[in-house]
Amino acid sequence: MQKNARALGHSVLACLIWLVLTTQILATTHLLPITLDADGSTSVGTGFLLYTDPNGQLGIADILQKDQQQQFQPVQSQQLNTGYTSASFWLKFVLHNGTSEEDWHLVGVLPYLNVKAWRLTSTGVVQEEPTDHRPVIPIVLKSGTLNTFFVRVQTPYLADLHFRIMNRRVLTDSIHRRTVFVSIIAGCFLSMVVYNFFLLLSLRDRNYFYYLLFALINIHLNLMAAQFPANIMTWFGINWWALEPLYVPMAPMVTLVFARSFLQTKQHLPRLDTILRLYMVGLGLLMLAYLVVPRAQLMNIINAYMVVAIGLLLLAGFRSLQTGFKPAAYFLAGLGTFLIGMLILLMKSMGILQSNYFTNNIYLVGHSAEMLLMSLALGGRIKLLEAAKTRAEVTVQVKSRLLRIISHDIVTPLTVVKATAYYLKKESHDIARVERIVRAATIIEDIVGFIRKKESMESGEELELGPVLLQQVFDEIAFLFQDKALEKRIELNFSLEHPGLAIQAEPVSFSNEVMGNLVSNAIKYSFPDSRVDIDASLNPDGRVIITISDSGLGMDAGTLESFFDPSKKQRRQGTNGEKGIGFGMPLAKAYIDAYGGKIEVESRAREEHPLNSGTTVRIVLDAAAHLP
Repeated sequence: MQKNARALGHSVLACLIWLVLTTQILATTHLLPITLDADGSTSVGTGFLLYTDPNGQLGIADILQKDQQQQFQPVQSQQLNTGYTSASFWLKFVLHNGTSEEDWHLVGVLPYLNVKAWRLTSTGVVQEEPTDHRPVIPIVLKSGTLNTFFVRVQTPYLADLHFRIMNRRVLTDSIHRRTVFVSIIAGCFLSMVVYNFFLLLSLRDRNYFYYLLFALINIHLNLMAAQFPANIMTWFGINWWALEPLYVPMAPMVTLVFARSFLQTKQHLPRLDTILRLYMVGLGLLMLAYLVVPRAQLMNIINAYMVVAIGLLLLAGFRSLQTGFKPAAYFLAGLGTFLIGMLILLMKSMGILQSNYFTNNIYLVGHSAEMLLMSLALGGRIKLLEAAKTRAEVTVQVKSRLLRIISHDIVTPLTVVKATAYYLKKESHDIARVERIVRAATIIEDIVGFIRKKESMESGEELELGPVLLQQVFDEIAFLFQDKALEKRIELNFSLEHPGLAIQAEPVSFSNEVMGNLVSNAIKYSFPDSRVDIDASLNPDGRVIITISDSGLGMDAGTLESFFDPSKKQRRQGTNGEKGIGFGMPLAKAYIDAYGGKIEVESRAREEHPLNSGTTVRIVLDAAAHLP
């Protein structure tokens, strides 16, 4: 009885196994077998059925059940590239080995796929063991046999379902060629980084620092996509795959930082620069979204957002080129090579171009060309700066020569003026007017002499300082500005603590460039029927304080902050509409610095203090020995 029951159980089990196998065979009857080529490499193409597991949670037992329910569907070419997704893709296909080769490998065309394979046998389903290479599964196919396979594909990157079946010889050649190719690209990347690193050390130009950031992050992302070297995904003990949504936006971020600095958008394209900065804020928000948005959804958003970055970079490059910045041409060429690579990759994913060695690796070529052209762009910028420096030096030399000629040629007619003035002084009854002519001519002579000294200073000699009697300076200022002050009914009030008080300075520049500019400004911004006070006193610490104060228009905080900044020329109109060139105050401060002194300014704007406006300037200089 027990023997009969055992025999009956064996029979039922055999029937069940026969039923399962028969169902599997019937299910594969509408699949055309993929016949392996004798040349050792066959494309799987679209000769398989596809089932998509949206959550990526199903195992092989679940998939066999889905297959029995005929939930696998024929695949179309446009489904071979599915973008970022958290889904798993199950492929079912039948291989027919019509060759004498038995050692074959299932190979994904892209290196970053996570692939597992199962073979349907007469006794059940057997998993094929993967190799060290991520998308390579070795399989043994006996000659003349049909074999049914289930393959699961997962990836944190763009999913690609292109596969080939290769024998060992072809696979070895393919791996070798790809290793050599990626090694050459990595060598190009490394050479660009090293070259520009040494340029950074020698030139100290921040653009090279931004270039290195741009290059290193983009290179790392490219080598991660190429899976080269094999351990790149765990460099520095970090799981780079897990951080991809946080890390990928760093590529456009550093590219924009480099572009803004290189193209000088802040100075030359301020509106576009504002847009670039707002875009970078958006990138930062996308990086923070990594904490709450699902990975696949976030990566698709990031990819779409990065398209906007390409448009902004192209616009910035074209606008800079229009302004005459020639190195922007290299910048645009670099972006162009990158775009060509991305376009070919996109056309491949859409099925317009076939998946092959060229289309699968074009992004590496595009990025390496981009790195090279961006480096050439930096070199072009340096040449442009050197040319500008050379032009500036030539301009300075020409100006210096012109000043020398003028200062030389003006002496002869000035001598005639002085001689005639002395003659008129003897013959004329209006001695005061003639003395004014003589004194003015003398001042012009002093200025000419100072120009000659200044030329020597620019050739490397220091400014020659000596005792300057303030009484003489005040007398000269009163002489030069009395007509200007009388015209506006402004009183110049000079106060000197001691008639022998002297400072350590250069007399001509102090009288004309320092005191002349300060008193001229005080008169210009004072109201009619007011007073300008010029005082000098000796401090207990042995330094002289000279104060010029008025009760005129005054300055607000913004104007006061840039009062001595030569890059922000002050061109405010005076109370009678007087105009200036805006270089007086920076020049005055430059001379005071050369004397070893300091200058301080206090001011109250008329708009803010209508009853107590005005400006006070204090100059502190070393005292010199009192002269008789």
